[in-house]
Amino acid sequence: MTAKALSVVIPTFRRVDALQRTLQRLFEGGTEGLEVLVHVDAGDADTAPMLATEFPQVRCLQAEVSQGPGGARNRLLREARHEIVVSLDDDSYPMDPDFFARVLVGFAAHPEAGVLAMTIVHDGEAAPKIHARAEEVADFVGCGCAYRQAAFLDTQGYVPLHPAYGMEEADLALQLIDRGWKIVHRHDLRIRHATDRSHQTATPVVAAHIRNTALLAFLRYPPRYTGFAIMQYLNRIVYSLRRGHLRGAVVGVIGTPVHLGRHRKLRAPLRAATIETARQLRKAGQRASLPRKHAGPASART
Repeated sequence: MTAKALSVVIPTFRRVDALQRTLQRLFEGGTEGLEVLVHVDAGDADTAPMLATEFPQVRCLQAEVSQGPGGARNRLLREARHEIVVSLDDDSYPMDPDFFARVLVGFAAHPEAGVLAMTIVHDGEAAPKIHARAEEVADFVGCGCAYRQAAFLDTQGYVPLHPAYGMEEADLALQLIDRGWKIVHRHDLRIRHATDRSHQTATPVVAAHIRNTALLAFLRYPPRYTGFAIMQYLNRIVYSLRRGHLRGAVVGVIGTPVHLGRHRKLRAPLRAATIETARQLRKAGQRASLPRKHAGPASART
């Protein structure tokens, strides 16, 4: 892999083996001009020594107080030396040898993009073919995306939460849209995420997702969207119950009032037009993902 004037940022916590594998894949093809930063959260005593020994070219940032993935990314984005910043997890990595060149081409083609969303391929999933297609979307995933640093710094950044499911990227996406930036999904950017996502059914994660669904609305929705916010919260609870996650749902509901109170000083509602734009983009994405009948050959739809 080759890259010029580009940074890669990775938050990690007590996952030395996964991080080793990711960095080995990242550096195996050569990465001239690439800056790599790793944020080691508080309480992890093993990762920094491994980096110093095996990957001295990596900039290691260590936290004295736990930041969670969101707080880690806030610091990493501020510390990055280049304007274009690729975001990975400690268990995610690019799939294609010309990935970084494609990232730079993507931002050049979309000067209005604050974030390039990517195609994430998890364990057990077949990798889709590379498509030269792009569209504006409402969401992105932090384990595989690229930021325009100026756009990120134009926002308040991530709310430091752990677990952050239901809040992290959803919140930042709304902030970006509110400030006039776009999120563009480039289908020629593929990331392998070495997980089967089974951890997302754990009680703490289910509970966090419910609490954070309420927190996102509390912090960012204007009053006119109160009814919509309540409906989203209830839908998330029902979704969890239907999948048999009763304990997680109960823990999440009980913890919601305290969760909102703890973060009330961060409340900064966005414009109603921003919420509506995100809703319309999400609906368009859902329509595009539905099976099409008699849609003609694939070549006519690209």
